[in-house]
Amino acid sequence: MQAGHVPACMLFMPAGDGWGDNAHWIETRRIRNGNIRTLKALIFPGFCVIIAWVMIVYNDEIKRAFIGYYCADKPGNTSAQSTMNAVEAAEIQTGKDIAQMSEVEASAAVSKMDLNSLGTVYGKRIVIREYLAWCKNNSVFDPVSDGFLKALSPDLDISPEITRMIFRDDADLVLSMQKVCPLNNGHFEPVVLALAWMGLTKQQALALRDSEINLDERWVMRGDLVEYIPDAVWEVLSLFEQGRIGFRENRTATYQVVKDYSFDRFVKRFAPPDSSKIGEPLSQRQVESGIYRMNQRYIEKGYPPRLTYSNVWKSGRFHALLELERTGVDVFSFENKDKVMLTFGSMNYRNILWFYKAYKRAFDL
Repeated sequence: MQAGHVPACMLFMPAGDGWGDNAHWIETRRIRNGNIRTLKALIFPGFCVIIAWVMIVYNDEIKRAFIGYYCADKPGNTSAQSTMNAVEAAEIQTGKDIAQMSEVEASAAVSKMDLNSLGTVYGKRIVIREYLAWCKNNSVFDPVSDGFLKALSPDLDISPEITRMIFRDDADLVLSMQKVCPLNNGHFEPVVLALAWMGLTKQQALALRDSEINLDERWVMRGDLVEYIPDAVWEVLSLFEQGRIGFRENRTATYQVVKDYSFDRFVKRFAPPDSSKIGEPLSQRQVESGIYRMNQRYIEKGYPPRLTYSNVWKSGRFHALLELERTGVDVFSFENKDKVMLTFGSMNYRNILWFYKAYKRAFDL
């Protein structure tokens, strides 16, 4: 077993004859989600002891030594590992460690790191700054380049990532959903994402009562706030509210589903009339699973993986901030911080404005 590979868990069993003398390690690797993982197994006569799937990164031994150093006083901290995972593809492509990359090479790598928040940029800068200093202090590379720190600037333009993962407006969202899911067949996924656009959390969306939304007057409650429903989102919600039956397909047949009125919830289940699911409210897990599958279908058609609750929620909030600014409110003035925070809730104020500037720049708004 290589130095620095610490098993996540280990199952011990009685060894019987040959304990120790005939034991040996085996290793297999696979690619998962773009990262290389290795399975370590310790083999004894008559049985196998599996250790764990372990993440492998470029310059593995160097990175693991650094992660051990970085996390020595930060038990459970995963920022170093996630940062190294994020830059691995670029390191493999260039054949260079991030401590050796020029600013030009690092800039190309940064563009592929999914840096969609200022907090992410700052977090990775902290880790990389520490990594470069550690490499210098331990003479790991000669010389050590600071190109990556220059490329990963707090002033970094993330417009390309914005256009890939964020929706310009509600019409953009609805057109994207229509590519993978009909809006008039009783599917809950478009409805839940429409409510995400309106700023509702998952819990709020699933708990929304029929009395807390009025499509005739075009408003929905977001906590204690009343939000106006824009055209494209209104169409999605209206089609769902008016729907009574729908159709689903399996491998052998098409069958009918009906809306379940057992609960006072706007997001209702559609199921076969004789289904045991009738009378059960949709769970958050079922909703998350449905949206995940919807996003996978979207990806399979060649689109970026942006049909997630988080991406839709952020998109809706930044568009709401744009609408607020169009009314004459200076959203960049600290005097109006409360109005900005009312739109977003618990997000970091500085992060919101940084992201919002990138959103406006990305879509030329």
